Amino acid sequence: MRRIALITDGQGWIVDRISRIYQHYVPGIEVFYPSVLSVEGLSHIIRNFDLVHFNNFFVEGLQPFFSIAPIPTIVSIRSFRFSNTITSMTPSLFHVIHPDMAQVFQPSVFISDGIDLDRFRPDRKFRVGMACHDTYTAFKGLDLLLEAASELDMEIVHVSSLPHDEMKKFYQSIDLYVCASESEGFSAPVVECMALNIPVMSTRTGVASYLPGIQVVGRTVAEIREGLLAHMTRHRVIDLAWPSICMKISDMYQTLLDGDAKNPPQENPTSLPHQKVQTAECELVNYTLVIDRNINKMNDDIFDALKPKISGRWLDVGCNVGVMLDEVPNGTGVDASETMVAEALRRGRDVRLANACNLPFLDKQFDTVVLSCVLEQIPDWRRALDEAKRVGHKVIGINPIPGSQWGKIQGAVKSIIPPDEMGGEITYPPIDGKYLFEINCIQE
Repeated sequence: MRRIALITDGQGWIVDRISRIYQHYVPGIEVFYPSVLSVEGLSHIIRNFDLVHFNNFFVEGLQPFFSIAPIPTIVSIRSFRFSNTITSMTPSLFHVIHPDMAQVFQPSVFISDGIDLDRFRPDRKFRVGMACHDTYTAFKGLDLLLEAASELDMEIVHVSSLPHDEMKKFYQSIDLYVCASESEGFSAPVVECMALNIPVMSTRTGVASYLPGIQVVGRTVAEIREGLLAHMTRHRVIDLAWPSICMKISDMYQTLLDGDAKNPPQENPTSLPHQKVQTAECELVNYTLVIDRNINKMNDDIFDALKPKISGRWLDVGCNVGVMLDEVPNGTGVDASETMVAEALRRGRDVRLANACNLPFLDKQFDTVVLSCVLEQIPDWRRALDEAKRVGHKVIGINPIPGSQWGKIQGAVKSIIPPDEMGGEITYPPIDGKYLFEINCIQE
């Protein structure tokens, strides 16, 4: 039976708890504390174990050990601190808990930490509330809400003629308030919930059309369901259950013991790094403008023009908060703004931080790559286009038409690309001042 020496953090700390979870689920693990980091302790491990795993960064000064150790070595990286020191080390493999770390620490495998889903199981169903008189349920959208929630593990709580003095108690009994009205002048329940810090989702009506802090959705079953799922989050973390994570840890060990350190198991192949170089022309920019559905008709038209052309596994470069990732399956997004990536992740979308000129993906990893109003934002747009062609079989996107109002904006638009310089097939959908391109990268 294989023997794994797992060197953990201080007793009782979070990494120590994680190490004990590994030990519970993965056969062959024995846990040691940092006191073993001595010549005698490491010599004992080399003589008696098949692999040593440092489950946190506290290995400064141990480079000679990595150079001469006759058994495989793993170092887990849990933050970007001390990156210069860590990258100078040469263990057999770095284990990183965030996909962006794979671009810095190489060779690496991305396996996230996990969660005890039994311990963190809700005591009751997710509760969604609506207040409307029984006479006006269709106008208020109760039927839409019930249909949207019909296949979700949640409870819809509807009050019709509750005295106003009892409304506070009702609000505090729910996890989310929904207003799906056809129209409202003000919508008192919405602002009353906001005053109580109860999350609110609403159609674009009443105060929701101008007051920030409200999740605004379209008045359709599909968009209301999407909004509900953005708040009901347990299903997003099912794959992070500790038994599943520990199975990947066990596979990582076995791969190294089988002598295949150059091809470690990957939780997600898209976490593999391609380049570490980042230039000023393609730097990460933390802008804050959210591009969402039902805010700007031109943006909606752009989404609708691109969606039918997407096929297979696809990548949305410069995806903002990743609207189309929920509308077209098998998609991954990247964006240069930490704020946008954080918001996309909050909404449960597969989005990571990266710039268009250095995409962290393998050659031809995607069937379709989308560049929706992206190249115009990059001075070195040819480099970004080349990267899209590298990782995709087909590249589609939308650019401003030279000479249009969008092609004349100074500052906001950095590159105006004539259609004949794009190559591929050019079309002109009914979108003001834009053209659509489609490039078959196999034929090039």
